[in-house]
Amino acid sequence: MTPCVARLGLAVVVAWLAACGDTHEGATPVGGLDVVPGSSAPAGEPVELESRSFSLSLADLAGTYARGNGGSWSDRLVLEADGGARRMREGCFPSGDVALAASLDGRVLTLRAATSEAASAADDATARFVVVPWGRRTYLVDAREPSEFTRAVNAGLEPRPEAWNGTTFVELRGCATNPRGRPDLPPDLDVLVLDHALHGVTAHADEVYETWVDFGREDGVRPGMRPVLAHAWPRAEEALEIVAVEPHRSRVRFVDAAQRPVPAGLTVEIGQDLPREP
Repeated sequence: MTPCVARLGLAVVVAWLAACGDTHEGATPVGGLDVVPGSSAPAGEPVELESRSFSLSLADLAGTYARGNGGSWSDRLVLEADGGARRMREGCFPSGDVALAASLDGRVLTLRAATSEAASAADDATARFVVVPWGRRTYLVDAREPSEFTRAVNAGLEPRPEAWNGTTFVELRGCATNPRGRPDLPPDLDVLVLDHALHGVTAHADEVYETWVDFGREDGVRPGMRPVLAHAWPRAEEALEIVAVEPHRSRVRFVDAAQRPVPAGLTVEIGQDLPREP
């Protein structure tokens, strides 16, 4: 799937205003179902962000990273090889230029305000990112909401055509080419990225505005994943959330939480063809 720039930009706005939603990496089996934590099951285990195979250094990560919606807001991060960093925001709250100090522990990049003045100007004095190489690209995935990136990959919004049209930081130099294969994710996040595209059809909605779609656990689907209505535009406004999974079907509801049923007979899709190496 190749998303168009306009569709991606509007989808990013929706994601930004919704604060990226909840994360659901820790699905817990309940009564034979895998269920989203916080709905019908207790919270799952935290996501493991490390990866034994990761070996990049701060010098390897030096560069300029960007995210935004291609218009009303932008967020730029400059990393230096010696650990210095600056973050420049426009159209965001708070806006401005903040001096930071960077450190790298495994694949987790931590940014801290370099001075007390910088700390007072920042909404979060400490930020953590998971470093995710993908071909020649390097992404910095917010460690608080890592599933936002995996959802974007499954929706075909990543790899994106333009650096400034996406909610995840990406290094500018690597955006000249489209990456092949899968992103290099920690194991707990890698399982949240499907290795092939899935298409299903919704059944009749029940009294709680949820319904079933005909792909499930054996297809690699997990609670918290977000299929979209086929041919919907923009994709983020018509996304569904998987709240429970059986071997061959999944229970879904609209992400926007509005009290509206999911109609029967809709074609929904999720995933890209991103095969795993044997």
